[in-house]
Amino acid sequence: MNLILFTRSTVASHTIKDIRQLGEVIRTTRKKQKITQEALATFAGLHRNSVARIERGEVDAQLTTLIKITELLKLSVILQSEVNE
Repeated sequence: MNLILFTRSTVASHTIKDIRQLGEVIRTTRKKQKITQEALATFAGLHRNSVARIERGEVDAQLTTLIKITELLKLSVILQSEVNE
């Protein structure tokens, strides 16, 4: 199963295949928007250290947490299942 993140303000998309890639996209997008880890953590109901661990790909974020993070970062999420032929 792939996770595809779309930046709402552009046509850019990122196909995410593991949690490290997910963390990189979250970190890059957060920094581009000049949002601190502290602000993201507060919005998502997390501790700043949890956000840092998600961004480093050390932990797999719960779906509810991922939804909150993508709301603040203005990312759209599409789950795409791979079809084996």
